Amino acid sequence: MPVLMYELSGDGNLRSQVVTSWSSNFDGEEHRSVAEDLDVAVDGVLDLAVELWIANSVTDAQAELIRMWAVGRAVTERQILDHPAMDNEYRINLWRAMEQKALLGIRSDGLIYSNWGQLRSKSRPRTTRNDQHLFDVGLWIQQQTIAEVNVIFCGRASNAQEMSRRQACRSLNMRRALGHWIENQDPQIRHWIATKSNYLQIPKAIVKRWPAHGPGSAKRPEHYSDERLNAELRRVLGPVKNSALAR
Repeated sequence: MPVLMYELSGDGNLRSQVVTSWSSNFDGEEHRSVAEDLDVAVDGVLDLAVELWIANSVTDAQAELIRMWAVGRAVTERQILDHPAMDNEYRINLWRAMEQKALLGIRSDGLIYSNWGQLRSKSRPRTTRNDQHLFDVGLWIQQQTIAEVNVIFCGRASNAQEMSRRQACRSLNMRRALGHWIENQDPQIRHWIATKSNYLQIPKAIVKRWPAHGPGSAKRPEHYSDERLNAELRRVLGPVKNSALAR
């Protein structure tokens, strides 16, 4: 995927480099026109993400969760993953290019737009895996409204990350069922499960009930009707609720 990666040189000058995993004979420069076209499209994604971030920052969700959701929704609405530069490529280079543009605030026309910095987090870990990057988690959670996401993950980005890492937890119907379960808990239980260490009991219980391999792995959560999945999840998460009540 040819992307433009911006950086400041030691003398403070801005330069760009084409980063690609496509076949390249000269440091990817023969793909610069494709990379520059993608760079223009990234401007639109980051602009929309800022708009979504501002519009939804009044919710009680953690700022990082809103950032993730806003970027994911902007990527989807602007359809940037359909760009020719993304053909048969991993997304990690795109996420890194987007982060760097947000850090420097550099638009494709050379102008500076500092508001993009709102989309970055100092706590964002470096990773070489698509599914562990927070922009990719944002792409996953944006399938629902920020209000629904806020309930499902108790307002915390770390909880969304924990769920996204486990295959049994990733389906949309599982997230809807979990949101239904959380909404029906008393406020003190919802408060207890919100912290990362307590919330972690939820994906662990789900994976134990629907393992990826071996006995019990044949039928996945997405094979259940909504009504049956809701009932089964109530049973599976019974011990989690009891842990909260015991406190």
